[in-house]
Amino acid sequence: MKQRPQNKVYRIEIIQVKNSEECQQYKFKDLGYLTLLWGYERDLKIQPFNWHGFITPEQLKLRLGEKQWAKFCNGKREFIISPK
Repeated sequence: MKQRPQNKVYRIEIIQVKNSEECQQYKFKDLGYLTLLWGYERDLKIQPFNWHGFITPEQLKLRLGEKQWAKFCNGKREFIISPK
């Protein structure tokens, strides 16, 4: 039996870093630096998010799309992304 693809859940965290000179491309406004965590919707009940790493605002905007990006800018930090 073929399983249908799972939805991915992205969690974006804004963190502070000590050596900010090396991380300028990841800066989001004056709030901090963007990191991306992800997991599959079904699995998150039994295991934690996977840490993807730093992500630039431009990369995040491409990954989320315009509508979700606007929600992110207004404070939303967790998104469910359906497989294509």
